Parts: sequence; structure tokens; C-alpha cells
Amino acid sequence: MKNVCRLYWTKVEELPSPEVWKVYLAQLPEPLAERLTKYPTLQDRYQSLCGKLLLQRGFNQWRNTPDTDYLKKLQYTPKGRPYLTGGMAADFNISHSGNIVVCAITGPGHLGVDVQQVVRVDPRLAQLFLSKKEWKGVSKTFTDEQLIKMWAKKEAITKTTGDGLSLSFGNIYLDQDQYSFNGKYTIRTQEVFLSPGYACFIASDQKIQTITTKYVPVTELLLSMSMYH
Repeated sequence: MKNVCRLYWTKVEELPSPEVWKVYLAQLPEPLAERLTKYPTLQDRYQSLCGKLLLQRGFNQWRNTPDTDYLKKLQYTPKGRPYLTGGMAADFNISHSGNIVVCAITGPGHLGVDVQQVVRVDPRLAQLFLSKKEWKGVSKTFTDEQLIKMWAKKEAITKTTGDGLSLSFGNIYLDQDQYSFNGKYTIRTQEVFLSPGYACFIASDQKIQTITTKYVPVTELLLSMSMYH
């Protein structure tokens, strides 16, 4: 059986008013609502909500369970990696940058996803997240897009392992888009094109043969909230 990754994504074109945001929060499970309020800006809070709604949509479709509220099953490891309770034979990961939000779902194995808007990269920052070997190989003609892609690959890897930013990017050396973690297993990265000006990568400790993408408008995601509350 082919190992398939389903990637759901959306674009956040405008933010809700504070009053409307309170209405959205009131429709969510209390632990999730409390977690969202910890984000520093309304943009981060709203995009994080959209990521969770993509998760809801993805699992409803993947498992053919349209009436199940998966947000009530959402939990986090001590390092902040999200997972679903109930022995789900699948893994997922969420990311957002700029105005794009993504949620990737696969099974079996572990999965990480990262999307990054292409911006100007300070060479001093690049030296911090590149390994010594990678830094030596970086030419003066390296573009911001190439550096952003390297960052996105590494962040997807750390989200696969569950370490997040506690795993130093400078200690990750990519050899042909593969990374051997502690000499135990190999994590592979694959690029997914979503929109010009963005870089998106999926990482997994299992070989993914097929990646499908589905765009879901924010309006559809918000309408789905009323199904469970």
C-alpha cells in the first residue's frame, strides 16, 4: 500500500474583528481556546485556529467520519508537538507563514511540515541555522529563496522528531534532502509548491510516495465550526 500524505491549505486574506474573534473562541473546546489566547497577535491566533480547522477537515475526510469533532481529541507533548488521542493510526503537523496556513496528514510514521514566506535573509542568521559544512558550500550567489528553503526543510525535520527548535538547526546536515537522526533512522524531505513567494516542505521518517494538496477557503473552514457546537 502506498504511503500517502494529504496536505490541506488555505490563505488568510483578512483578520476578524475582536468581537468576532470572541465568538469563534466560544465555539471551541476550552483547552484549545485557552491555548490560542497565548499567541501574541490576533494574526497568529487566527492562523493557528485555521490550522486546527484544516486538521478537523482533513481527518473528517481521511477517516470518513464527518460527525467527529477531532479538536476535542487534540493534545500536546511536553515539547509542544500536537497529537490526537484515541490511538489514531496517523500523524499530522501544522504550519503557517505570511498568509498561508497548512496542515499535512499521513500514516503510518511521523510527519513534519513547514511553510515559509520568502523574505530577505540576514547572512548572520543563515550562518546560525546552516551546518558548518553547508555554510562552507554557500556561495555568494545563494538566493534568499534557497536559504528559506533550507530553513523550511530543517524546521520540518525537527517537527518530525518532536524536538522543535530545541534541536539546533546548525547540527542538522542535509545530504540529498535526507537527514540521519542519531544514527537510528532517516528523515526525508520533499518540496510542495503552493504559491509563488513561499516555500513548503514535508519531512517524514517513512517514504511518502504520493502527496496530494487541497485548498480550502477560510469561509468553508469557519462554517464547519457550527457543525460541532
